[in-house]
Amino acid sequence: EELPSFSPYRGRSPLLHTGDARAEYLRRRAGSEPHSPFGPPPSFGDAHEDDFGSLDGLGEREVLRVDTTQALELPVPLGAGWKLTPFVSGKASAWSEGVDEDDQPTRALAEGGARLGASFWKRVGAKLHQLAPFVEYRAELERRDEDGTPVVFDAHDRMLSGDFLRFGSRARLWTSGESSVLDLDLIGTHASARSDEEPDGWLPLEVFGRLLLDPHGHEVELFHEARYDLETRRTVYSLLSFGTHFGEEWGVQFSHQRGLDSDARAKFEAASVSGLYRWTEKWEFEARQSFSLLEDQGLDNKFVLRRYGHDIVFELQSSVREGEGSSFGISVKPRFGYRPPRVGYVPW
Repeated sequence: EELPSFSPYRGRSPLLHTGDARAEYLRRRAGSEPHSPFGPPPSFGDAHEDDFGSLDGLGEREVLRVDTTQALELPVPLGAGWKLTPFVSGKASAWSEGVDEDDQPTRALAEGGARLGASFWKRVGAKLHQLAPFVEYRAELERRDEDGTPVVFDAHDRMLSGDFLRFGSRARLWTSGESSVLDLDLIGTHASARSDEEPDGWLPLEVFGRLLLDPHGHEVELFHEARYDLETRRTVYSLLSFGTHFGEEWGVQFSHQRGLDSDARAKFEAASVSGLYRWTEKWEFEARQSFSLLEDQGLDNKFVLRRYGHDIVFELQSSVREGEGSSFGISVKPRFGYRPPRVGYVPW
């Protein structure tokens, strides 16, 4: 669970300096298997330890995490659309407590490398086709982890570093203005001198695809994200989403997610359906339901009533989450900077 965060950003050129800082208060909740208070307690004596997943036994924890990234880049045009960009970057993170509650872990990472990229385009009638290939080498210059091990909330807490050779391409086809019919990204990465001490090799191939159709003026969008293990030839993660909207009032999204663990066993598989109804310019209703296809049971249900005021957005939210029970929340957010909800990935 991610609670309040703050993220400033600053950048300038021609020697490009980019930097960000982020402070987050994180809370981790541990669910439990529901059972009747009148029946016998659940027994796990015959269950294999691996069936519980990669639990670390730390239970519920609350941590303040602060991190910053600073980078310098110097783009050098090479001609014919190509550009070489040498760069150096530094990342620093600190946690209020670690696995041992008396620890206050810190991590500092320095990297350097270069990126070679280009952008090509071709106009066909009123449409534009774009292609942007790139290759990048990033090397770890120095890394220091001190004062204990962080509690894991997300991928940032167990950051993989080392020497990486990345290459790929992004294509946007049949583009008109800011909209395109087909987007396709492919990124491959070879890792060596890894911080997790795993052998050198290829990381999963990253694939992003988006298809936007407009039959009879009705927008329908299909989104696909996946990670393919090139060595085992397995899809280790996939997300498939179908979204559309009906006029300016109704929107609906259906999605499916699946992931494998390190032993190529199904770690999770879930499906969800979301809906959004705009009653008026001021009132909005949002609902979402997701369920596990592995356990054949619901995961969570959420219902939101939203009221847009002149300066604020008022929300009433009710939800039921497996292992945690029901909850009710009230929030008041400033209208300035507020991002309206989206159903699926369809622009609305």
